[in-house]
Amino acid sequence: MFPDRATAQTVGKMTGIIRASCYHPLVVKAAREAIGSKGGSNPATSPREKAEAIFKWVKANLTFCQDEVQLRELFGKQDALELLIEPPLMLSAERPTGDCDDYTKIGRASCRERV
Repeated sequence: MFPDRATAQTVGKMTGIIRASCYHPLVVKAAREAIGSKGGSNPATSPREKAEAIFKWVKANLTFCQDEVQLRELFGKQDALELLIEPPLMLSAERPTGDCDDYTKIGRASCRERV
């Protein structure tokens, strides 16, 4: 498979995951927590403030880990190319851990319809 085609397939799957996750109670709760805790007692109100608050929340509440490490630790696999974890599953973990596509999926699902 050509790299561009694989990338397009991954982005397509991510888009579907985001759409399916954006109204899940855990995603809604995370978004509300992020938007409501912009800093101090003033919740984020403008679209930009909401997006920034969600971005900061995601960075503060997820731990970065490469897919290769997670695949090896969780499944004993070393040859898979991409691990796409659905935001509700990630948010239900005791210690949410993922890589950049996981940060993107949670951030985008949290922003959808709220920003």
